[in-house]
Amino acid sequence: MNKITKQLENLYSWTKFYQDRGNKEAIRKCQTEIAQLKQAFNQLKSNKNGKK
Repeated sequence: MNKITKQLENLYSWTKFYQDRGNKEAIRKCQTEIAQLKQAFNQLKSNKNGKK
């Protein structure tokens, strides 16, 4: 989960960078990756909570 968190932080930073420069294509790519990582993170979190 820490690896996913670090990746999300990195992608949020890149999204901010691209927003400052107006690169809409790169922003969309980052947002897609963020959505996928969030889904994976939530899946891991729910699996971890379900095992307790």
